[in-house]
Amino acid sequence: MITIKIEGLEEVKRIFKGASEKIEGALKRAMEKSIFLIRKRSVENIDKMTKTHTGFLKSRWEMRISAFKSSLYPTVNYAPYVHEGTRAHIILPVIKKALFWKGARHPVKIVHHPGTAPRPFLLRAVESSIDRIKKFFKEEIETIFK
Repeated sequence: MITIKIEGLEEVKRIFKGASEKIEGALKRAMEKSIFLIRKRSVENIDKMTKTHTGFLKSRWEMRISAFKSSLYPTVNYAPYVHEGTRAHIILPVIKKALFWKGARHPVKIVHHPGTAPRPFLLRAVESSIDRIKKFFKEEIETIFK
């Protein structure tokens, strides 16, 4: 009969007990830091890239954060058009017979809109945050093994 005795096994068991909760907590903290950084930089980019009139685009965001999957997106319906831009298009009146806006000389029946250039505020926020995000995860993982 062969007997193998592992010294320090009780210590190893103690260290690993609760490890999954520690790992999940560390990942969630890193994810949270990352999402808040991306949101902050997105709002800064909106200020730089757009002429904000109401501030809705900067203030209306949805965030869902967990350890393994998180999401962040603006909730205003026109956000994709700002981010991705628009092609040239025609604008027609929906309710009334003509269109009018402040500064227009007179009401018009049709507008040939030239389109808008993309202003990828969210994509640029993610791209500029990658190094910091990696650092967040590295720091949080290191706290598990301390």
